[in-house]
Amino acid sequence: MQEILEKIKPGDIILTGKRGFLLNSLPIRFSNFFKSGIKNRLWTHSAIYIGDDYIIESIISPSKGVIKRKLSDSYLKNEYDILTLRRIPYTKYNYSKVVNYCKSREKSGYDFKALTYFFLMEIIPSPLVSLISNDTVDQLLNNSNNYFCSELVAEALLMSGDYCFDRAPNQIRPLDFLRNSYCFQIIHEDKAKEPNWKNTVFNIGYFIGIIIWGIILISIVLSILIIIATAFIFFLGKTKKKDEPNIEPKVQNEL
Repeated sequence: MQEILEKIKPGDIILTGKRGFLLNSLPIRFSNFFKSGIKNRLWTHSAIYIGDDYIIESIISPSKGVIKRKLSDSYLKNEYDILTLRRIPYTKYNYSKVVNYCKSREKSGYDFKALTYFFLMEIIPSPLVSLISNDTVDQLLNNSNNYFCSELVAEALLMSGDYCFDRAPNQIRPLDFLRNSYCFQIIHEDKAKEPNWKNTVFNIGYFIGIIIWGIILISIVLSILIIIATAFIFFLGKTKKKDEPNIEPKVQNEL
């Protein structure tokens, strides 16, 4: 615990992953798995360090929104893996603007839609990605009063002029900070070394959970597509019927 508190600086990004099975993190873990493999799947949450052992983050529970709390009371425990990243070069980093922006967002709500968004981006076939990755959907997801954890951090970087991604803040997941080695440097990492049998049990539960989530969300997507297709066919048939000329049959009089 003391080691990370000695190394960390204001504006540093903290990635965390809860050790063990956690249902509400499965969509992000599933997305991480497809983006970076099984090794980095557990990095499901991000926060900003603001100094004096305090962080600002957007969380699902217990408060459901953007809060400030002590790092030592929240993630410096055995139940969490933790990784600290620093925007480089730090001498040119507007960390004070990042910190102040995150402070200004306190008491904002949590964006639950992002969990579904990241999951769907991995299971929807490429030709259909445009259905959920477009300006209209971005506007629906980009609610200024609600934030997903990594969206809050990414938007703070955008507002400070330190943004280094080619897509909108609401499309950034926690793992993306780690994968962007051009802009972020690992300062500290603390991952658990658990017995092999625990890893085996965890991975079995993990994949069972992914299958359950997959079945549920694929069913939702297919249901929506069926409804859209049915409505389109009905509308097309109605339009075609309306456009057909009204031809009355000719009746010949027999003499």
